Amino acid sequence: MVSGGYNHVLALKSDGTVWAWGDNTNGQLGDGTSEGQQPSPRQVYDADGDPLTDIVKVVAGGDHSMALRSDGTLWEWGGWVRSDNQMENILSPRQVSLPKVKDMATGGLFCLALLEDGTVWGWVKNDWGQMATGVSGLLVSFYSTPVKVVGPLGIGDLTDVVKLVSSDSSPVTRILCGHREE
Repeated sequence: MVSGGYNHVLALKSDGTVWAWGDNTNGQLGDGTSEGQQPSPRQVYDADGDPLTDIVKVVAGGDHSMALRSDGTLWEWGGWVRSDNQMENILSPRQVSLPKVKDMATGGLFCLALLEDGTVWGWVKNDWGQMATGVSGLLVSFYSTPVKVVGPLGIGDLTDVVKLVSSDSSPVTRILCGHREE
């Protein structure tokens, strides 16, 4: 599996390890540094210096990256725009506080996670309502922690989602809904 961000690339090898190359000025390569351009693949390491392993999916966003581990934990790193519109660089993968993630997607400056219960959660930028929280605009343009996506017409929660699909070239995400087969 390969995923491209604005100026960096992530590759998931068959052994469950993650490799990255390209621009690293915001730590989006996850190697513990923010050393500019890297023209050859580097392995992604966690904050303890251990290789990120048992990964089943990777997605590269604008200047950030995410990886989903086989145990349902979600990891993120790279450059994030904070609520004060300043950039925060996360140089090594950190775990996102969500239980049992099934799928994930990212746009330029926002992230979505699909949980095993069929609900979707989003975080970071929400200027245009792209996280479907029921509100948008400058007063609610940032969520530092995941918030649940609302249901149709802003009523209840969006449930029974089966997959998230993102576009790596623009902040557009499609949420595919369907009947869950039991």
